[in-house]
Amino acid sequence: MKKQTSALSKTFDGLKQAGSMAAGMLMRDMVQGATQAMGEVIQLGGEVDTLKNSFERLVAASGDTSLTLEDLQKATQGTVADVDLLQAANQALMLGLPTENLDEMMGSAIKLGHAMGIDAKKAVESLTTGIGRQSKMILDNLGVVFDAQEAYDWYAESLGTTADQLDEAQKKEAWMAYAIEQVNQKAEELGDVTSEAQTAQERWNATLTNLKTSLGKMLGPLGAIAPALEGFMPMMGTMASTMLPNLIQGMGGFGGVVSSVTGLLPSFGS
Repeated sequence: MKKQTSALSKTFDGLKQAGSMAAGMLMRDMVQGATQAMGEVIQLGGEVDTLKNSFERLVAASGDTSLTLEDLQKATQGTVADVDLLQAANQALMLGLPTENLDEMMGSAIKLGHAMGIDAKKAVESLTTGIGRQSKMILDNLGVVFDAQEAYDWYAESLGTTADQLDEAQKKEAWMAYAIEQVNQKAEELGDVTSEAQTAQERWNATLTNLKTSLGKMLGPLGAIAPALEGFMPMMGTMASTMLPNLIQGMGGFGGVVSSVTGLLPSFGS
């Protein structure tokens, strides 16, 4: 009987020690997760301010002050988060895309992207990167494929000359202008084929990101606290591993904890 009691006591001691370790690890992971999440949200809030300031300056530098973030939001029907929309717009402007009708181009790109099975964010990225860097491989994401010679001939005809008379700068302009023409033309031919369910889901995802961004801007002043919390993680883990066994013991051991939890269950069902 004494041997059985001793073995049972060792078992409970082992469970107690395991519970202490688990509590310490849980507390550490909770603090680490919360700290990381807060840091990411704050970073997102700061990033969107930088992107918006850059966007406004790039638009002003282009001489066309009519383009606004609201125009882009309306054209994309709120399916792309502000931080992603601004990033794509800034990339487009820095790579030389015209500000005129940029919002309409993004709307056209989303239509083509949906037809190709990609979401709004990816479609806008493919538009700005594909045209800005003259990448046929990236534009292929939108189903836009053409030969460079087609672009040169089309552009040269509009100038009343021939393709072999174009210089390198004109060829670059020809490629970009023809790509934009193809995107808008194909989108017009395709029409609006996006389901309401897909639009609603993408709008919901964008809204969640925008909420995180707004929260990050509010928490910006607390940014210095996040790194400081990391230094407390070992201490919190130690505190949890020390306090939890005492709490369990005060409740009458593991049996008391189970009884307490079981007693609470009916109240959740009422």
